[in-house]
Amino acid sequence: MAYIQCPDCGKAYVSQDEVALDVINTIIHKECPDKRNHLNIIDEGTFEEIVKRYPFFDESRLA
Repeated sequence: MAYIQCPDCGKAYVSQDEVALDVINTIIHKECPDKRNHLNIIDEGTFEEIVKRYPFFDESRLA
């Protein structure tokens, strides 16, 4: 199974990671330094909360 990884640090997300979701549905660790120009943030929470909140994410990717 391929896990979703943070585009900034490259680490795979685990359920309790604090993340932010931007307008193009990119998930980013909240603690990662801004290495690129992120778009507007539309939601924040744990990785598990975000995956369960949005139907376009596959819940089987939860670690």
